[in-house]
Amino acid sequence: MENYTAQFPLRLMRKDFELILSKAVELDVPMPATQAASEMTAAEAYRGDEEDSSAVIRLMEQFAGENLSHPPAA
Repeated sequence: MENYTAQFPLRLMRKDFELILSKAVELDVPMPATQAASEMTAAEAYRGDEEDSSAVIRLMEQFAGENLSHPPAA
């Protein structure tokens, strides 16, 4: 397992996404990429660890069926 020591914790990233998306709704501005990023961050935060926002990479690797942190030796 990779070490994702919190530099910018997921909980703060989630808060920022909530603020951005709330303002987008208020202004009637669609933000599908931000919504997707928010959902991925929320899914990773659900693990309950106080990790860095870069831990979302782990979730992306799972979706892709890859481990990009440690690619296989050539």
